[in-house]
Amino acid sequence: VQRLGRQILEALLFLRDRSFPPFYHLHSGNVILQNGVARLAGLENPLLGIPPRPPSVPDVLGFGYLLFEMTAGYELPSPPSPAHLQLELERVPRVADVLRLIFQDIKQPPSIEELLCCDLFRGVELRELRGINTTQCRFGPEVLELLDSVRVATMASSSKRNVARIAESRQLEDILEEDAEMNDSETLTEVLR
Repeated sequence: VQRLGRQILEALLFLRDRSFPPFYHLHSGNVILQNGVARLAGLENPLLGIPPRPPSVPDVLGFGYLLFEMTAGYELPSPPSPAHLQLELERVPRVADVLRLIFQDIKQPPSIEELLCCDLFRGVELRELRGINTTQCRFGPEVLELLDSVRVATMASSSKRNVARIAESRQLEDILEEDAEMNDSETLTEVLR
């Protein structure tokens, strides 16, 4: 769990440093183990506009769900409560500490760098990253422009979904108000008869 978690965090950091769009597709189905090394899959999903599976959360929260699943053996449908973490992860307190940090404020989760500084991941040496020259993996201007347009579209579609939800709730409120007014006028008509 410790080594795989560190590998996944390093992959997320690599993507972010390369201006990749936010990765909302992090879950156990998109992590491939190859010779003991965790590799992320589904990287094309944000570029193709494929919506993430629920819960649709940013990469750090997705990592929290994944870390819990790797440790406890089952998926979480929603953020865990402190009592849930205590009960499920009492044998692995350092994992529980990281999960508390991730889920304590889901509106402002910690950064990837903050997670890498946690006791659980700090001392993990990744042999597979030794000698890698990260400057050789830079994208050209055309690719950066494409990634930027996808990032903007992703943020816009998120805003559109929020606006659509608000509009739907207001339409429902209007329907309920109209229904209540109709009932009131029908009641008044019956009383006047």
